[in-house]
Amino acid sequence: MHRGSPGQPPCTAGPCRPLTLGREKGAGVVFPAQPSAAQGRARLCPLREPGSLWLPRGGPESPQEIRPQPGPRTGPWDTGPPFLVRSHPRPAGPADPVLLCPHPPRPVGWGAGGREVGDAAREVGRASRSDWLWGGGHCLHKWLSSSVPFNCRRGEKERRQNPAPRAASLPRRSPVTMNADEFRRRGKEMVDYVADYLEGIEARQVYPDVEPGYLRPLIPPTAPQEPDTFEDIINDVEKIIMPGVTHWHSPYFFAYFPTASSYPAMLADMLCGAIGCIGFSWAASPACTELETVMMDWLGRMLQLPEAFLAGEAGEGGGVIQGSASEATLVALLAARTKVTRRLQTTSPGLTQAAVMEKLVAYTSDQAHSSVERAGLIGGVKLKAIPSDGKFALRASALQEALERDKAAGLIPFFFADSFNFNPHKWLLVNFDCSAMWVKKRTDLTGAFKLDPVYLKHSHQDSGLITDYRHWQLPLGRRFRSLKMWFVFRLYGVTGLQAYIRKHVQLSHEFEFLVRQDPRFEICAEVTLGLVCFRLKGPNSRNEALLERINSARKIHLVPCHLRDQFVLRFAICSRTVESAHVRLAWEHIRGLAAELLGAEKE
Repeated sequence: MHRGSPGQPPCTAGPCRPLTLGREKGAGVVFPAQPSAAQGRARLCPLREPGSLWLPRGGPESPQEIRPQPGPRTGPWDTGPPFLVRSHPRPAGPADPVLLCPHPPRPVGWGAGGREVGDAAREVGRASRSDWLWGGGHCLHKWLSSSVPFNCRRGEKERRQNPAPRAASLPRRSPVTMNADEFRRRGKEMVDYVADYLEGIEARQVYPDVEPGYLRPLIPPTAPQEPDTFEDIINDVEKIIMPGVTHWHSPYFFAYFPTASSYPAMLADMLCGAIGCIGFSWAASPACTELETVMMDWLGRMLQLPEAFLAGEAGEGGGVIQGSASEATLVALLAARTKVTRRLQTTSPGLTQAAVMEKLVAYTSDQAHSSVERAGLIGGVKLKAIPSDGKFALRASALQEALERDKAAGLIPFFFADSFNFNPHKWLLVNFDCSAMWVKKRTDLTGAFKLDPVYLKHSHQDSGLITDYRHWQLPLGRRFRSLKMWFVFRLYGVTGLQAYIRKHVQLSHEFEFLVRQDPRFEICAEVTLGLVCFRLKGPNSRNEALLERINSARKIHLVPCHLRDQFVLRFAICSRTVESAHVRLAWEHIRGLAAELLGAEKE
């Protein structure tokens, strides 16, 4: 029999005997003698009985030798002559301690009955996401920690019945980490992978052909106990992840809206992750706060916003980067609700918050995004949709009529245009997430959300010279997102960004022209930017069927909308790499599917 390390139960299944390792034979105990430089990556096992040794990760890939090594006993567990494990040269990597046991293991580790060690290890490694070693019909179990030294049936049973504490004197395994040298190497590989992905994205099917739940059977139910290799992870990206990816940056993606992507923004995101600051206050990272303030002023001036929205040297307004337009809308609504409630309670001290809340009313266009309605639900206020005109635009006169009517009914309108928001992560080549929000008076936000626990206070917060962005948003933490804006604005310049947007607008008008040439189709709304709303003339069911055919073919990707009572197809110019040729191919594809559909209707 063999024993575990001190304080651990023995394996009573029987005596350990020599095992076959691939084509090399050997047996013996390896004691914790200090390996010399000549021994390369040899590792010594802290167990002290025959049947245990250490092998480097990937050991079954190359022959191993176990030979007696003369010399004195050097460790507290030495009870006989030490043995040396030599390994043939291979890429450097962390060692895995393993336990050799000839007894039948639990079902997860049945022996391979004489199969080549390397082949079996690779097969079982893929199945179990771990590095199981095999030899001579026996399993070489992972020594996961000093408290679980082996995996025999009887030994495991005895271990459960008589658990032993971790032996403090045993050497602890260091966690496997990626050092700077490997990060440099893997980082270059990842940049190559990303560049290859984006360069070849046109050849990938834009819309995935998978069913709900496709991914779970492809990955283990639990995280691996021991680290996987980087190569395995990258291989799984292609085998497991990419088949289920909708390729938003494909030139054949015309759904939803553009989601910005550019190499400068990706590089800035990498730097953001490396710096890793959580910029909730100026003190938490001064550069994170101050660059955001300046970048929001840069962008505000690009848009020619009124000066009141800019921070400047001593302005009352300013900008903040929110995670999404949905967040910005909710923040604005909550801030407005708080401002009006406090003002009314100041003039009428007996007025309760509940009494105010039941009379508050906000307004939006009937064409507004659903995130506006959601903000009303979260904020607990009435939200009224103002009918749009024939061009689906909100008219000031319609809003004014609603305001006067509701005031006469005793309601309190409170949600007005003291803020502005749009998403650079849609059309300004700044990768998600980056939603720009400006306010005329920053105190409208800070007055609503300001809390100052002692652990977040700092010496400059009341100086009037700094901004603490935690008071401008719902979360506490925030990333260094302004780096993306800084990189993109500097590497493209204003003229480069203008040219990019103008190209997309031009392509949308090109698609509009193609649609208008076909009498079977109609344009449903004025084309002003990068979106074309169109449909086949006829009932909604015809357009629903056309969209189903388009997305089932998976050559391009579109989504619909409703304009009044019409089911409409949306063609959005999205990809940074989309060209006229892609737009024309997409239109020919749509026309062909429409012809098939109309032909089937006649039959």
